[in-house]
Amino acid sequence: MKFEDLLSEINGFGRFQKMVLMINFFGRFSLACHFLLGNFIAVIPSHHCNISSLDADGILGNLSREERLAVSIPAQEDGTPASCHMFSYPQFQLLMNSSSSTELPVVECQNGWEYDNSTFISTLATQWDLVCDNRALSRLTTTIFFIGVMFGAAAYGSLSAMYGRKPMLLVSYISGMGFGLCSAFSSSFIMFAVLRFFTGFTITGSVIISTVLNVEWVSIEHRKLVGVIDSLSWTFAFMSFSLIAYFIRDWRWLTVSISLPTIIAIITWWWIPESARWLIANGKADKAYNYLHKCAVMNRKKEATARIKPEELAKIIVTGRGNRKYSYLDLIKTPKMRRLALLTGITWFSVATVAYGISFNISSFGLNMYLTQFVYGAIEIPAKSSIYYLLDKFGRRITQAVSLLLVGISLVINIFIPKDKTVVRTVIAVLGKGCSATSFGTVILYSSELYPTVLRQNGMGYNSFVARLGVSVAPLILLSDDIWSHFSQVILSSIALSAAFVAYQLPETRGRCLPETIEDVEGISNFIAAIPSHHCDISSLDAEGIFGNLSREQKLAASIPAQEDGTLASCHMFSYPQFHLWANSSSSTERPVVECQNGWEYDNSTFISTLATQWDLVCDNRGLNKAVATIFFVGVMFGAAFYGGMSDRFGRKPMLLVSYISGMAFALASVFSSSFIMFAVLRFFTGFTITGIVIVSSVLNVEWVDIQHRRLVCIIDSMAWAFGSTSLSLIAFCIRDWRWLTVAVTSPLLLCTVLWWWVPESARWLIANGKAERAHFYLHKCAVMNRKEEVISRLKPEALSIIITDQGKKNYSYLDLVRTPKMRRLAMLTGTVWFCVATITYGISLNITGFGLNMYLTQFVYGAIEVPSKLIVYYLLEKIGRRKTEAGAHLLAGISLMINIFIPKDQWIGRTVVAVLGKGFAVAAFSTIVLYSSELYPTVLRQNGMGYNSFLARLGVSVAPLVLLLDSFWGHFSQTILCSVAFVACLVAWQLPETRDKCLPETIEDVEGTRKNLIKHHGKQEDVEKPTEDH
Repeated sequence: MKFEDLLSEINGFGRFQKMVLMINFFGRFSLACHFLLGNFIAVIPSHHCNISSLDADGILGNLSREERLAVSIPAQEDGTPASCHMFSYPQFQLLMNSSSSTELPVVECQNGWEYDNSTFISTLATQWDLVCDNRALSRLTTTIFFIGVMFGAAAYGSLSAMYGRKPMLLVSYISGMGFGLCSAFSSSFIMFAVLRFFTGFTITGSVIISTVLNVEWVSIEHRKLVGVIDSLSWTFAFMSFSLIAYFIRDWRWLTVSISLPTIIAIITWWWIPESARWLIANGKADKAYNYLHKCAVMNRKKEATARIKPEELAKIIVTGRGNRKYSYLDLIKTPKMRRLALLTGITWFSVATVAYGISFNISSFGLNMYLTQFVYGAIEIPAKSSIYYLLDKFGRRITQAVSLLLVGISLVINIFIPKDKTVVRTVIAVLGKGCSATSFGTVILYSSELYPTVLRQNGMGYNSFVARLGVSVAPLILLSDDIWSHFSQVILSSIALSAAFVAYQLPETRGRCLPETIEDVEGISNFIAAIPSHHCDISSLDAEGIFGNLSREQKLAASIPAQEDGTLASCHMFSYPQFHLWANSSSSTERPVVECQNGWEYDNSTFISTLATQWDLVCDNRGLNKAVATIFFVGVMFGAAFYGGMSDRFGRKPMLLVSYISGMAFALASVFSSSFIMFAVLRFFTGFTITGIVIVSSVLNVEWVDIQHRRLVCIIDSMAWAFGSTSLSLIAFCIRDWRWLTVAVTSPLLLCTVLWWWVPESARWLIANGKAERAHFYLHKCAVMNRKEEVISRLKPEALSIIITDQGKKNYSYLDLVRTPKMRRLAMLTGTVWFCVATITYGISLNITGFGLNMYLTQFVYGAIEVPSKLIVYYLLEKIGRRKTEAGAHLLAGISLMINIFIPKDQWIGRTVVAVLGKGFAVAAFSTIVLYSSELYPTVLRQNGMGYNSFLARLGVSVAPLVLLLDSFWGHFSQTILCSVAFVACLVAWQLPETRDKCLPETIEDVEGTRKNLIKHHGKQEDVEKPTEDH
């Protein structure tokens, strides 16, 4: 008998189940409201400087309020007062005429701000002046909350699988309400941010536990109905929240009002049952019988449990491991569970990112925010109600995939609709929001049906963790609209369309019993260099057919010794068959063995082909497999030095083409290698040639943008790595043959080669090398495309030569990096930082077993982690500057590595959280140093400088695998070295000069502070000393 059969006998959707469903429905009210609290309390109302300091002596007299503002605060283009600046002294002449105020002397607000309180009595912004330079902090609280939710999901998923659903649900209710109420009485922004983190951490348990409880107590035919009702609890809370927020305009009281309803949930918790499935799976059949009896009595099916004894329940979920404690590691220990975890994780991340990316953008309707919030909630009613029909008619998989596909299509359509078409855009946005609600409602039920009972709570915790990572990323994606107004829509639509494909790979669960054990699910250079499971080829032992009609298992048992975990040895076989071993359980460890005599047989379930299977790089030769990565990076190291010098001598554009073509050629040639030696040589030259792409393109990007956009360009540039890392995991998941995988990741270079024709040469490099006419040509093209043709028409080619230098014919080399004092110091400091940051970053990245996940998911997570890290860098570079960002990132990375030294290795969750943070800080340091270095070096040596730094970085990358080998001496040796390197880099980075808002240096003299420059002043050329900059 299965558990579903027992549920049917006692009524799988009777009064008992309805009671549980209703209690959980209202129990998550506070959670849903907290999820959207930031939409109201983090709002920044209209504001302007407090002008009381200008009227200290009463000089503004009897002027009206409007007149006082007119003479005290500059007007913006739309006529409203500026938010962050005021005049340094009253400009009374503005009352007499309409002359522009844009050129009058202004200063930042000197005495705080005055806020428009017509909509809100109080928000975080008005409470702690989170405006102007600090405006990002207001929205940052949302990300902080969801980071807490993310880690809380992982914690509650594991703890509720270990200690039960019911006790952890109470912990979530009490602690969530406690932290929520405490946050309302915060005395500082830091205190509020910390309490919001813990509110998110603790309150998230209520949703992942109650969802699983609902599913585990209902029969098969009612699961979809429960899934729909369950998801409608969010809709009810979202709509109610808009009304609550409308009447309560003070952020403190609003927070209190949505936290207090949890008291009702705490009271009704006493009527919540523990999961009978969980109790049986954990060897607590007596207690499970008590709850089943209560269920039967309430459902008026008392006679059903009278026929069953408690001891018979243990046979329903046969695990043989009643006392075993399951953990997140069990999600990836078996092939099908690994695949399931990867697919559901990607789907949850995508669904959450898209759904909240739409929900947080509440200004898109053109309605006021309260009405928008209400409409967003109302949209979900028909969307989620339709799930009830769709899940039964088409099944879970098709519903999930198609809803994501429609979300992506809706977002794509809105990209092409003009923004003045408000009605049409609103209709499409409503459809997209509805489809995203459908996908979210489906994935919750779908996932709870896919995971077995013994791992269901861990699985839901893991999925919720990944989903909250997506929610945390969503606000940062919306910030990308500052780059291009449709940028966030492009990103969100791409995520939705990709998720539709991934969701379609999941198995269908419609009409099927819930899996109870892992066995029910199984049915019992990180990629091409992977070593699959293998054992000796035993054909040599059966040369005379002595095995006869033995089964494959019996042949292996008689031919290959078993290891301690019961699996077959990888590198040894018996010298002659041991037939008695499969007949009895005697040990095989003392039998005569020899090394494999006739090659190996490989497990091709994960990989069709790898380097190891191609050339038998296992056992004594397994080191050659990983040596491929080192060989490649040694090539990258020398290639960086080569391309740095060559692109400074022959130009950025031609060397970029050389890198594209030669990199693609060597990579494709390596696919057809006939031996390992040939492959290793070609990988070296692939690394040597392809590295020019990154160092040349990075410099080109920086040299073509103005000061205020350099940090933005840097972040977008570094996002290419995050995109590549996450995409690689998906490509590798679909292509399991190393040759075709190499072709797949190389082919995009063909498109790059075609697009190269539209890449301009660096105008800075052309001018610095005496090619002013060519520079004028590219500047003219730039002006025409940017609709600023009149600017370049006033400038003649010969006038460009005095902008940078009169030494256009000189060829610079790496020796110029050390010929002058400040250049020597700069080269030493940046070289040290680059070496350190590369060693740390790749020391963490190459240790892909730190997550305890399968390699595809690990690669995806490592890439996903970079997204929020790099977006935060965008804010920090402007807020605190390059130097502090670089040094601070190294310091925090070092602290993270040091903390992990003291965390026991069996504390997997804690070590994973700290490792994720360390990776994020290392990525932030790497992103910063790329921009920082390109701003420090002068144009005439910039490419040489970047080449030299890249050389040292690749040296650090080559050293990183060797550092990890030191763990064989002491388990924390590599962590100790890496954290020491991080602290050294922090100190060195602090010695570098700040470059924020400074012009790029053009010559060595600019760095040394000795250059004289000819400038134009009122139509005449004057010889003036250029101010010395501390380079």
